[in-house]
Amino acid sequence: ALERFVHSAYHNRRPKLIELLALLKKASPQWKSKKLKKEVIYAQLFPDETYVESRIVELMKALVKLIEQFWLVSKPTEATEAYRTLALTYHQQGFPNYRDIFLDKAAKALQQTQMDTETYHNQVFQHQLQLHQLIEAEGKRNQEPNLQELHHQFDAYYICTKLKYYCKVLNYQNFRSFPYTIRMMNAVLEEAAHSSYVNMPSIQIYYHGVYTLLSLDNEHNFHQLKTLLAANTQNFSVEELQNIFVLARNFCIKKVRSGKNEYVKEALDLYKIEIEEDLILEDGKIPDADCRNIIKLALVADDLNWALQFLSNFKSKISEDIHAFSLANVYFHQQQYEKVLSVLSSVHFKEVLLELAARALILKTYFQLSRTTQDFIFEDKLDAYIDSFKAFLKRRKEELTKYYLSYLNLVKFTQAINKLYWKPTLDKVKLTSIHQQILATPETAEWDWLKKISNLEN
Repeated sequence: ALERFVHSAYHNRRPKLIELLALLKKASPQWKSKKLKKEVIYAQLFPDETYVESRIVELMKALVKLIEQFWLVSKPTEATEAYRTLALTYHQQGFPNYRDIFLDKAAKALQQTQMDTETYHNQVFQHQLQLHQLIEAEGKRNQEPNLQELHHQFDAYYICTKLKYYCKVLNYQNFRSFPYTIRMMNAVLEEAAHSSYVNMPSIQIYYHGVYTLLSLDNEHNFHQLKTLLAANTQNFSVEELQNIFVLARNFCIKKVRSGKNEYVKEALDLYKIEIEEDLILEDGKIPDADCRNIIKLALVADDLNWALQFLSNFKSKISEDIHAFSLANVYFHQQQYEKVLSVLSSVHFKEVLLELAARALILKTYFQLSRTTQDFIFEDKLDAYIDSFKAFLKRRKEELTKYYLSYLNLVKFTQAINKLYWKPTLDKVKLTSIHQQILATPETAEWDWLKKISNLEN
């Protein structure tokens, strides 16, 4: 595309720039410095002339300017902006009928295009501004010059943008304290609650988003936000929607941490909306972190059948490692332990932390099988796997850093509990002692599972 641009006589009338671009293309993609020396390029452009530094530098600068022009020309333009530009041009050329046709197209394009909210509201404002300017240019004193709608749309643009970036401020302050001074927010929030904006989803969504970030007590605002998100996925750009869903899920995560376990289902529901609306995909794939989070929430919510259906429907869009680990996790929660081993036995995990998690799952599976079946072979396999796991941890100790101790605690506690079951009579005093040690060591992998298997009440 750049070559066609540079070859166009409309944009470039200097043949040497075409030659310079061709030489640069020859040097790509290795870009060896010898081929790119100014003296070497100059000799190929001007074979019979003495090297003049200023001449080659001037050509380089001219080509850079052409590249910049190419970027500007090839940058995609919003349809509504293009229609408005054409409408204005037709107006300047004295064709009011065509001007009105393209103004109408610009208005319709605004209703059809998914774009960032601030871009959308800015485009609506610019549209109303152009109508105002055209009315004034025609000198029609008996026609209201569109000032009411102009102000209304400017207010909407300002309020939406202010709310959106206030959400970003509050979200940033969750991670790092910074002394922001954000003026007029109370007035903006008061205005956003006015009935004038009830049919503007972008303002409503960010209005309720702000309140979910301000306090965990604002549960009503969360439910309003969730309802609005489900109903308006077609009105936002995908990237912006993903950011808003993250904001809503973070509210759920904080509620769960505060003891409101019903918000596990709320967080999963948000993911389900994203999945249904194809918002979860990035470059055609489900990100590994999102897939693991989805399965984790589904397991806690005991929505196992849905989890299996999700993994089946999206198998081709989930990385092989994550799919296998996730499927094995669901089987473990269904107590289909032999299926867990079957799934994980043929997978070679590339990422060490995922391999650690998979090994922990296999360890748990052997333990459960040794407790729930009459086949004594699983006790031997568990014993062997404990030794194998210890060797793996020792071998990768430097690489694992803080995770080393966490998983070593898991192996040691599992081994200690398992040894108690070898004896004819369970030593309840020792098991209680191990349980207390586990409670005192929360920096342990699979801590909740260890608490459960060491608790005499289970």
